[in-house]
Amino acid sequence: MENKSDAVVPDDPVAQAYYRYLLAVQAYRERHKLPLYHPQPVGGERKRVTK
Repeated sequence: MENKSDAVVPDDPVAQAYYRYLLAVQAYRERHKLPLYHPQPVGGERKRVTK
């Protein structure tokens, strides 16, 4: 086990890529104030999910 500064990132390269993807998507959602489950609403910004 390597002593890394960020211990949360797993050692598996694929898991690392997925972890970074999740962080990027989370930051994108927070920046654009979008729903957690849908980073890009279908139809653009005008159409919001209405259920």
